[in-house]
Amino acid sequence: NPSVTTNGEKSAEAIVNQRLQTVDPRTLQDIMGHASMKMTMELYNHVTDERLTNEIQKLNSSKNMHFLNSIKIHKKSK
Repeated sequence: NPSVTTNGEKSAEAIVNQRLQTVDPRTLQDIMGHASMKMTMELYNHVTDERLTNEIQKLNSSKNMHFLNSIKIHKKSK
């Protein structure tokens, strides 16, 4: 049955997916030969707890908070 995978196959798939997440999505689309970005993102863009935590920390950095606040100020002044 092709839908049954071993733990080794699942681990290998997880490692590949993790490494592919470090590649620019548009470049990955071209490399994989996908017709659409949607297909690439659905196949290779998985949010793990670690990734979620890292992205939240990036958003919470003082540099990003200053940037986000400046956007809010700019939108209010229009």
